[in-house]
Amino acid sequence: LEFRRVLFRSDGVVGAGLGFAGGAERLVGPATDLLSGAMTMSAWVRLDAYGTAPRLLAKGVGAGGGTGRYELYVDDATTEAVATLQVGASVFEVRGGSIDLGAWHQVAATWDGTTLRLVLDGVELASTAAVGSLGTDLSGPLARSRR
Repeated sequence: LEFRRVLFRSDGVVGAGLGFAGGAERLVGPATDLLSGAMTMSAWVRLDAYGTAPRLLAKGVGAGGGTGRYELYVDDATTEAVATLQVGASVFEVRGGSIDLGAWHQVAATWDGTTLRLVLDGVELASTAAVGSLGTDLSGPLARSRR
């Protein structure tokens, strides 16, 4: 894993966590791809402010995203947790709940090859059919960033 820009430690739910101050800070993992027909994305998050649409996890998002795109983030306008997943040429989205400021939340999304589900603090909030297979895109890393 590679730290890009300055991060700080903060108190976590258990032990310590990494803090992102709202700039271009990122934690970048290797450019890998999922070869199976299932995946889970999960992150603990505590926001101090809205305004930068924090990405909890992302791959292939943004300009030139290509195939193999998935993302878990918080929508600033609605304060909802959101998961998106590209399967073939289609992009699927599930959203729900509310990420309250100053409180820890566990946000997760699962995909079993047929259904994309969003889970917030252990409660399934939304699901949608998403049948197919993920594309492959080894050009982009998996990243955790504030935006």
